[in-house]
Amino acid sequence: MNLYLVQHAEAENEEEDKNRPITEKGAMDTKKAGEFLAKKKGFELDSIMHSGKLRSQQTADILAVELKPADGCWSADGLAPDADPQIWVNNLRDTNDNVMLVGHLPHLEKLASTLLVHDPAKKVINFANAGIVCLRKSPDGAWGVDFIITPDLLA
Repeated sequence: MNLYLVQHAEAENEEEDKNRPITEKGAMDTKKAGEFLAKKKGFELDSIMHSGKLRSQQTADILAVELKPADGCWSADGLAPDADPQIWVNNLRDTNDNVMLVGHLPHLEKLASTLLVHDPAKKVINFANAGIVCLRKSPDGAWGVDFIITPDLLA
């Protein structure tokens, strides 16, 4: 099972727009990261879930066009910035689906830390807007980092 964690794309400042839609740069970065991942040999994705906030929904929608998840793209509970990471630790325990979660900091940092080192307070991943962190679950249930894509690494 692969778990793809994505911090939403660059968004407008709250002073500019309280709904915080993604910027043109954010949309381009997301498209670039999605196109790159779609070309990865053996890439398969079952679903994309996002927090429901506009910036995560827009990011997820762009990724869905590029990555074509088999079961689609939708809003899911437990992905808000301050959500308890244990919600998704529990959700992921009994699945073998390849899942992408599009959300926010600090939730994604805490979720990654909980899965990797069993301590949400230890920051182990530096997330980037529109970056994709792939965690792989081994047959024994242990998680490890498979790869990280950030838009600034892509041409």
